[in-house]
Amino acid sequence: MVLKAISRKNADVVLYALKDNELYFNQLQKETNLNPSTLNTILNDLISADLVERRKEGKDIALPKTYYRITIYGLKALGFYELNMEIENMKKRNAGSRNSINVENNHGTVINEVKTDSLVINNNPKDNSKKK
Repeated sequence: MVLKAISRKNADVVLYALKDNELYFNQLQKETNLNPSTLNTILNDLISADLVERRKEGKDIALPKTYYRITIYGLKALGFYELNMEIENMKKRNAGSRNSINVENNHGTVINEVKTDSLVINNNPKDNSKKK
């Protein structure tokens, strides 16, 4: 459920807006410039995933303000967005270059090679099994 919530478009905008401040709905809407319906949907997903908490102030009045704040899990989720930005920046810097990773098995033999646009599995040269 967390991945669904953080992969929703503009969920990062909402979480970053709540990173340092608890905000009520109208403040959050002004801060993010999101349509109220869209913001409400995102908030409900983030609340369901325990990334954001909601509290009502002034329960005894006709229109109580609903405040939203990021949870410790929401703060952790911000790391996902930062990692994503780091990877995207690396991809831009390395565009056009061959990025390979050699993976060794437990005998120290390279068994595959990963390229940016394909996966190539190499035969193990030390494999002495006979084909029938």
